[in-house]
Amino acid sequence: GIIIEVFFWMKMRKLEGLKKEEMTKIEINIDEIAKKSKEVITIETFVNKIEEINPKKYEWKEEKEVGRKSYDGKIMYKMMIYCFSRGIVGSRSIVRESEVNIELMWLTGCKTPQYRTLVNFVNEKGEAINEMLTEFTRFLEIFGYIGNKVIIDGTKIKGNTSSKNYSENKLNKKIQILKKDQEEYIEKCKEKDNEEDKKEQRMQTEQFIKNIDKYELKRVELKKVLEEKGINPEENKDLKISFNDADARLLKINDRYSMGYNAQIVMDLKNKFIVGNRITQEGNDATSLEPVIRSVMNETGLRFERVLADAGYYKVSQIKSL
Repeated sequence: GIIIEVFFWMKMRKLEGLKKEEMTKIEINIDEIAKKSKEVITIETFVNKIEEINPKKYEWKEEKEVGRKSYDGKIMYKMMIYCFSRGIVGSRSIVRESEVNIELMWLTGCKTPQYRTLVNFVNEKGEAINEMLTEFTRFLEIFGYIGNKVIIDGTKIKGNTSSKNYSENKLNKKIQILKKDQEEYIEKCKEKDNEEDKKEQRMQTEQFIKNIDKYELKRVELKKVLEEKGINPEENKDLKISFNDADARLLKINDRYSMGYNAQIVMDLKNKFIVGNRITQEGNDATSLEPVIRSVMNETGLRFERVLADAGYYKVSQIKSL
């Protein structure tokens, strides 16, 4: 006969989260959670100690006439070091992290400065922040948190620019096209005699002149910007510049060309600390290996035995120089 096998599947219960009303009964011990992280304890200890050693150098008082009290400088330094070590950049991103990250809450005493406050802090204490980050890197090496193996990689970031960019040759070409269009238009208008056509000709000619003057002015402005940056306009006629962010360069970002920068990041392989970074204007990574690694070693005093990099950094002269 036919054997029929019947399987009875037991309905498996799913793991379900707590109901929203039950969450109000949960007590979260921020101190207990944060202290499980060696990184957090290290940052806390380091900033407190270095501020004691040189309080005048690292003190900060926000310039305020009215309103809330100024934030303690130690809070701001702890935020910067923690976010720097995690690769979190941008004032708004740092502030957002301080609102949701328990470890950062513990470091700052649950204080969340506004992004504008953070911008003012970076502008006023930029040099002190750089020095503290360098000292922190050395501190990590001394106590064995950083090894002698690092990895380097680059990423393209957009500049603070509009979609418009200019070069000497680009502006010259635009002016030549406008002048040619104007001459052709005038020749066509000469064939017509009535008063209405002459009025239209005058209006159109005035518009051509305005457009030409606009680009002539852009050309003068471009030359001034290049000279301020120490760039010879005659030798860099194809160099594209955005007036909003003159340091940005035309790079391929996400399969399209935009004005931006090439950000180089060096990370320790032992505990994944970022030990250095550089912003360049290069279109690729080929020429960045030696100068970036050497500058990080010079500034921090670190010595690397092994550097990992992808094929984009393969340039024999760069590798030999290290």
